[in-house]
Amino acid sequence: MKKRVISLLVVLLGLFVLSSCTTTSKVEYIDFKNIPEATYKLGQVVYASDFYVTVKVEGSDPVDYRLTNSALTVEGLLNGKLDTSTPGEKVIKVTYKGSSVSAYYTVVGTSEAKPWSDITTHIDYDTSTDGKEVYISQAGQLAKLAAEVNDGTKNFEGVTVKLVEDIDLLNANWTSIGTEENAFRGSFDGDGKTISGLKIDVAPGNVVNVGLFGYVYGGTYENVKIADVNIDIISGNPEEYSKNFAALIGNSNGEVTINEVKVNEAYLRGNGRIAALIGQQHGVTTIKNSEISNSTFIAYNPVYQFNEDGEGDKVGALVGQSLGELTLVSNEVKNVSLTGTRDVGGLVGHASNNTTAENNIVDANTYINATAFGGFKEGKVSANAGGLFGTINPGKKYVLNNNQVKTSNYIADSLRGSSGKFAGGFRRDVTTEKDDGTQLKLSFDVTGNNVNEVEEQPYYDTHIKKVVTKEFSDFLEWQDEVFNLLGLK
Repeated sequence: MKKRVISLLVVLLGLFVLSSCTTTSKVEYIDFKNIPEATYKLGQVVYASDFYVTVKVEGSDPVDYRLTNSALTVEGLLNGKLDTSTPGEKVIKVTYKGSSVSAYYTVVGTSEAKPWSDITTHIDYDTSTDGKEVYISQAGQLAKLAAEVNDGTKNFEGVTVKLVEDIDLLNANWTSIGTEENAFRGSFDGDGKTISGLKIDVAPGNVVNVGLFGYVYGGTYENVKIADVNIDIISGNPEEYSKNFAALIGNSNGEVTINEVKVNEAYLRGNGRIAALIGQQHGVTTIKNSEISNSTFIAYNPVYQFNEDGEGDKVGALVGQSLGELTLVSNEVKNVSLTGTRDVGGLVGHASNNTTAENNIVDANTYINATAFGGFKEGKVSANAGGLFGTINPGKKYVLNNNQVKTSNYIADSLRGSSGKFAGGFRRDVTTEKDDGTQLKLSFDVTGNNVNEVEEQPYYDTHIKKVVTKEFSDFLEWQDEVFNLLGLK
């Protein structure tokens, strides 16, 4: 009997020890890493996967979880998205092992947009006596101008289109000014006025070159504020891509200057090449003194759920994809969310040619996410996110002077992803290309760039301009030096 009692005590003691060892660690805190915007429009599509919470468990480092992570319990979502189906105040409650955090937002709006033709007809605009200026005071006049350009009647070469009043496009289905076949060739002066209610809502498919202007060749675009923009067109067909979207210009060529353009409260989502000012850029372009704020830009392609074909990349606050020469001077990006499968940058998603960036600011509330999945998630293709550029190209020259990357929220979520303070990485995997005897050079000039306002570039004296120029065959030996110079992880 005594032996049985002792055996029972041993068993109970063992169970007590086991219970003590398996006690769940205490959650020290849970908080949103990035929070929803204060307001969204009725029916606006906002994916829960765009948001993260940070969880700190006692004895462990903090861990970031997407709202779609199965470890979390999330209340207030609708089919994996924020609930924008009805107007009013909304709440998202996220719980991890008994600890919770909530975020609030408001949905505004009363009805769906009507087609443009149901609201107004085309109205004649005024023209200066010398024919070099066109004056726009009503939405119908701007719509007539778009129709004339798109059908080839006029291209406005040598003419400046000037706003003389604020223009409300009424959230009707706007038709972009200019196509690749019939480009707008004039200039545009907003004269400090605002264009609001820009909405483009067409059936998904091969939709390209979308914005206030669809396709332009040359010209100056200046002194205008574009607010309350909603363009959301996603194609799931691998043979059809909705791409080259921007609030200002979907696609540009020739010599283009953008000066003092502000884009505020814009929501753009497509399959690729998404930005506020130019979706895809060719030719020679200068963008200066412009500001992008309180906006969301997303490149997404459902095809990637099954393979790595398709788009879903090249997102930047200023330019989605730059294929020409590009100069960026004294621009500011504030409180902007940028998300894509790869090539996501605070200023430019993919800068493939010679690029100069001087005195630009990307603020601390800007989030840059290369959110890979499917084939990308498995590491088949790199997903890159950078404070200024998502990716750059070997063999080109990049000059950076006195830029401020205040955000540290550049995330590359992929097995082969990389992120960096200035650039997320090289667009091509040059380490696997064959050397054909030609020289492939990368020049990178960096002067006085301010990273998070305190951290200097490693291996670099900020008072001296340094140029890295090496032969392609030496890449494996010097890539660490270049990556450190660019601030790459």
